[in-house]
Amino acid sequence: MCKVHKTLLSCHGFSLIEIIVSIAALSLVLGAGWFSFSFYAARQELQSGAARVSALIAEARGKTLAGEGGAAWGVHFDNDKAALFRAPNYQAGSADNKTEILPRRITVSAITFLNNEVVFARLTGASNAGSVTLAVRGNPSISKIISINALGVVESE
Repeated sequence: MCKVHKTLLSCHGFSLIEIIVSIAALSLVLGAGWFSFSFYAARQELQSGAARVSALIAEARGKTLAGEGGAAWGVHFDNDKAALFRAPNYQAGSADNKTEILPRRITVSAITFLNNEVVFARLTGASNAGSVTLAVRGNPSISKIISINALGVVESE
């Protein structure tokens, strides 16, 4: 209810329309902020997952070149993890394995390696060339490709 006091118009309270418009505007601003934050967080998780997988691959190559355990080493890829293993065969649950679980929003979307694994050759560090693609769940257009060439060199795009 508004009253006129001399030259000032004063109102007490807000109308229902004003409240609805204010809530709608606030909802739009918060929704846009949430979407931007969610997109940023997914990209950060993708970066983190790709860095951890690349490091695991480099570790497998390093162990192979160092002759650790007198064996070659490799990395096996699953949808939500990568596991460093003692070659020639990957055995889930082996005590020698070192597993990197991918962040919850990230998945392995494509693998071009035979048997979903890359194995490095002793003495040279050479490997079967191929790639593994990590992507954001529900949005495969946001992805990162980790490639390994025939010399065993890891490259991330």
